[in-house]
Amino acid sequence: LLITGWGIGLYEMNTSSLQLKNLFAPKVEERLSKWGNIKGMGLDSDQNVWLATHDYEGLVVFNIPQQKFYDNRSPGTLDPELLNSRYAVSMFEDSRKRIWIISYVGLVMYDGSFHYFQSEKNDTTTLSANYLYTLFEDSKGNIWIGGVDGLDRLVESGDSVVFERLSNKYGIPINIKGILEDQEGNLWLSSNQGISTFNPELKQVKHIFGSKELREFEFIERSCINTMNGDMYFGGTNGFVRFNPATLSRVEAPYSLYLVDFKIFNESQTVNENGS
Repeated sequence: LLITGWGIGLYEMNTSSLQLKNLFAPKVEERLSKWGNIKGMGLDSDQNVWLATHDYEGLVVFNIPQQKFYDNRSPGTLDPELLNSRYAVSMFEDSRKRIWIISYVGLVMYDGSFHYFQSEKNDTTTLSANYLYTLFEDSKGNIWIGGVDGLDRLVESGDSVVFERLSNKYGIPINIKGILEDQEGNLWLSSNQGISTFNPELKQVKHIFGSKELREFEFIERSCINTMNGDMYFGGTNGFVRFNPATLSRVEAPYSLYLVDFKIFNESQTVNENGS
């Protein structure tokens, strides 16, 4: 397992012995000072681990077979301009082996050439916002982007790339923090409003968990995973939420009945008083 986080660097754990190895060693302090604030991690098909440093340093890449780090100052065979992507929060490689860099200042796609995408207020074919949280590719190859202003879908036709803004159109929440897909092709979205599901074919939204069920709970960016048995986990500031979409609709909790008032002829009655 590769483990990273804010201010801790990069560790390798042997899952049999549970022993940890600090991959920043022997230059731990130097590397922490340059790359310490790691916001996200991604793995590509060439066994490169991409670390998004969330700040002006851009991206750091650790090649597993070589056990070597690369950055914009020492890029090796990687494109230095790509590693120079500022304020990056995560990296994703899609099924076509294109590299996507998610950041707080827009979106970068690299397929041998650079493609920069940013929001333009008066152009609804652009991203909803530049402050982005997550990117997800579904089973059909569709690319979905979650950001501060909601959910966008990438629409490609030949060399043309535009974005469909979905939150305003279909009532999807804003501040989309995490995106997963169930076995039926529905998207499950974590946001500041809870957890919602979106059917891309029918364009239907259902709000599953809200503030009533998730009091004092805020979801964390990209903190979600779909397990082999179909369970979904969404992490937040107070632990995590786990459920299985296939059985969720069949779970019926008994309703609690609360008496809040009792009236006779429209006058509230007081319990245990004379004449009550």
